[in-house]
Amino acid sequence: MKLRTATIDKLAKDYESALEKLHPLLDAAQCILRHPAPQFDDISDVESRKALEATCFLLHEALKALLELNSVYDDIVIALQMGRRFPWHGYEIRKSDHLKFIWFQHVNLCYLFEEKLKLVRNALGRVETILDHDFEMVHLSLMQKNVKKILGRHIRSRGQTFHEWYQHQESLRDYRMFEFTCKYEKSDGYSDFVERHYRHTKSIILREILASAQFMQACLADIFEHQAEHLSECLKKFELLWNRCRLNPDKIRLSLKPKVAA
Repeated sequence: MKLRTATIDKLAKDYESALEKLHPLLDAAQCILRHPAPQFDDISDVESRKALEATCFLLHEALKALLELNSVYDDIVIALQMGRRFPWHGYEIRKSDHLKFIWFQHVNLCYLFEEKLKLVRNALGRVETILDHDFEMVHLSLMQKNVKKILGRHIRSRGQTFHEWYQHQESLRDYRMFEFTCKYEKSDGYSDFVERHYRHTKSIILREILASAQFMQACLADIFEHQAEHLSECLKKFELLWNRCRLNPDKIRLSLKPKVAA
């Protein structure tokens, strides 16, 4: 079954809808995004300055982790679009090589999504500790289990040998063989058979990538709705503390919790 343009358009529309929930976070993050490395020299109390610097760093790392997770989704959509297009004009690329490259991109991005989600959880956990804010970490733990369940077979295939990888895509293994023998078997019937097998293989691969992209998008939409809102609240709290320390340096004293300072 051919991957329809309408399916890709719906994927893009759903993603744009999910991104709207990220806008409040980006607005709240302006306090740390306006400058690559915010300075706290105007905070006279040394302990308060150190606390603000540490908190700012952790908030920045959490925001970066969240945006890096989002970039993995962007890349898998690109892989999906690239998989739909052949030939690449001006280059000698076989159809089987094109599909092989797209598939390896896919499994590697599945692995990256799992790793970046771990970074998001760890980064939010550190913010949770220093600002004493509940980020619903149990919710993220359940999401990590779902990633292993849904993307696990693709993640496991990453880094395996070419032969083992074929076991996950037998249709492509067969097509490469047919593609090679087609150079010597010149009958029209055989060429038509190989072309049908190519379309079938391409359809399987694109459906697999689409399913992974849809799952990643659902995870991001969930994070944007819950954890991003919590991070936004923490950024607002940080900016409020920063302003209070600036305006009332003699009355406001901040300190890191012992286990964070260690």
